[in-house]
Amino acid sequence: METRKDFIEQSEDFRFFSVKSEKEFYVHVIGYHNLRRVPALTVLRRQEYHTLHFVLAGKGTLILGNKKYDVEQNDVFYIDDKCTFAYFPKTEDPWEYVFFEFRGDFAEQYIAGTKLSRSNPVAHASGAQLIASMLFSTFSQEQTSYPYALSVFWLIMDSISEKNHSSKKRTQSDFIEDVKSYIRIKYLDSDFSIENLCKNKFISHSHLCRIFKSHENMSVVSYIKKMRLEYAASLLKSTDYSLKKISVMSGFKEYEYFFRSFKKQFGETPSVYRNG
Repeated sequence: METRKDFIEQSEDFRFFSVKSEKEFYVHVIGYHNLRRVPALTVLRRQEYHTLHFVLAGKGTLILGNKKYDVEQNDVFYIDDKCTFAYFPKTEDPWEYVFFEFRGDFAEQYIAGTKLSRSNPVAHASGAQLIASMLFSTFSQEQTSYPYALSVFWLIMDSISEKNHSSKKRTQSDFIEDVKSYIRIKYLDSDFSIENLCKNKFISHSHLCRIFKSHENMSVVSYIKKMRLEYAASLLKSTDYSLKKISVMSGFKEYEYFFRSFKKQFGETPSVYRNG
C-alpha cells in the first residue's frame, strides 16, 4: 500500500490575525494539524468560538452531544460556540485537517447559508482540489495576509453552500463564462492583469490558460487583446480622440503594440479604419 505523503513538513502550524475590532465577523486563527504526528485530544469539551474544519486526508470521528459522525477526506465539519464535542482520528488512517477559528455577531447567520448546522455538522466539499491548493499556499508562505485567509474561508463556505448543493453541478464551461464576464468588467482597468484574474478565480495561471484555450480556441491574452481592439475600433468610429489617447483608453500601454495589433486584426491601420 502506498504511503500517504504529508500535506506540509510541519506536524502543526498556526496563523493568527489581529482583527478583533471587527464585531460582525472575523477569522482569528487558521491552524493545521497532522494527527499522524501529534497526539489527539479526545476529551469532551466546549469552546467560546466557532470552528470550521476541512479534512485534507485520512479519517476521523466527530462527537457532538450524544451523536457520532464519521468524517473523511474532503469533508468539512463545523463546531459552534455552545455545544459539547470531541473529535479524534481513526487509528488505521489518522487525519490531517485545517481549521478556521471565527467569531462575530454574524457567524451563525453565515453558517445558516450552508449545509452545516449543529444537527448536521458534516458536509462534503465540492472543488476540494482547489481548496487544498489554496491551503497549501497559505501554509507555504512565511506570512499569510488576512484577505487571502478570508478568501480561502469563503471558498470553503461556498463549497458547502445550499446554493452549491441545490443547483445543478457547475461545469468547466460555466467557469469559463465566469472568467469571460470578469474580463468584460475589468479589461479596461489600468491595473488589470492575468495574475489578478487568477487570484479572483482561485486558479493557477497555467491551468486557466490551458482550459480557456481548450474552450475558446484562443489564449486568455488573445481574448483580452481582441476585446480591447474592438473597443478601440468603436472609439475610432464614434469619437475624434487622438490615436494615442484611444490606445491608452483601450488598455494598451504601448502605442506601437496597439498599432501593430490593430492592423493585424482589422487588416488596416487605425487611421484608415477611422476614415473608411
